[in-house]
Amino acid sequence: MFYPRFYVRLMHGSFIRSAVVAGLGLALASPVGAAVTFSFNYLDVTGVGFNAVGQTGIDRRAGLAQAGDYLAGLLTNYNATINLDVIGSETDDFSLAAAASNFNAPVPGNGFGDRGDVMIKILGGDSADPNPGAADGSIFWNFQDFNWEPLSDFQPGELDLISTAIHELTHTLGFVSDIFEDGSSFFDPPGVATIWSPFDEFVADSTGPIISDTTFILDSTRWDAASVGGTGANGLLFDGPNAMAANGGNPVPLYSPTLWEDGSSGSHTDTDFFTGANLQLMNSEASVFEGLDLRVLSSIELGTLQDIGYTLLVTDLTGDLDGDGFVGITDLNIVLGAWNQNVPPGDPLADPSGDNFVGIEDLNIVLGNWNAGTPPGTGANVPEPSAVSLLLVGITMSLNRRRTRG
Repeated sequence: MFYPRFYVRLMHGSFIRSAVVAGLGLALASPVGAAVTFSFNYLDVTGVGFNAVGQTGIDRRAGLAQAGDYLAGLLTNYNATINLDVIGSETDDFSLAAAASNFNAPVPGNGFGDRGDVMIKILGGDSADPNPGAADGSIFWNFQDFNWEPLSDFQPGELDLISTAIHELTHTLGFVSDIFEDGSSFFDPPGVATIWSPFDEFVADSTGPIISDTTFILDSTRWDAASVGGTGANGLLFDGPNAMAANGGNPVPLYSPTLWEDGSSGSHTDTDFFTGANLQLMNSEASVFEGLDLRVLSSIELGTLQDIGYTLLVTDLTGDLDGDGFVGITDLNIVLGAWNQNVPPGDPLADPSGDNFVGIEDLNIVLGNWNAGTPPGTGANVPEPSAVSLLLVGITMSLNRRRTRG
């Protein structure tokens, strides 16, 4: 039997083979009718973390449930209940949160089939659960060292719980690499055929995939260079066809700092590359130190999930408010032109978030999918310098400080 494996950023890449946590378990699930339901088992003792007393605990649990609802809304082609243990008593001074799938399925053969329990259940339904009756993964949260806004009523110094929760839950879906710093896998040393995650099939450098899709052997020389190659094409890349299509046909830079960071390198979009209007929710660091952060996955990140095996039900191009097949300056202008206004229920044009109010949530949807799609003509949707400057001023004001998340 393959025992549970937790890939935890807070633990700096440690892999815990078993964990026993005592506490009060309170489950809160996504709404009835969601094709995929995220059910959270809150294990903190009363008064701690997500089980904080009074409205604080209620709001924290509601924020995590909203993050689960968002991802469930992307996975409506599937039917499964994902059970996650939640621990809100982490104390790592430099990490916000972490999450990972458990791994209980029989060890697959060499290749890219090392799927966690979460992915196995979503793709195959509850009947495919490799460990029925047990949690499918875990979430760890640091409330001790950081102030969190669990919903949307931000005060000075508060971080966005919902944004970070979406980030962490996306890791449980399989947005994570199994490649260690030295190029080894969970099962074998470098340079031999072994077992990798679906994500690893598309880990590349500027010359192409680093792991052979026929021998399943990692090229150690290229890995050693790219894994600490720095930003952009010098570092690791993701060359899945859907992610590349969303990135203008180019491989997607992965986080590859010149000093390897366990649990972060190779498993995130490149924080140092995707900046400004091109921020990605799956960057290795939160994009703002305080206030509302990104709460939607970009077309690049959605493409990555498609490349690793998910069929996402997307009926239109998210953020394309003018319907021209491209997310750019005209869509941004629609949101800004209706800023701070109430809109009628069901009006998607200026209110893609559907909350009947045009504000930061709608702006995030447009920015989260910036440059997605095909420009309608040469030179179309190229922001004017004044518009870009105005946008970047607002973003720069938020980028006072960044903190690492898993």
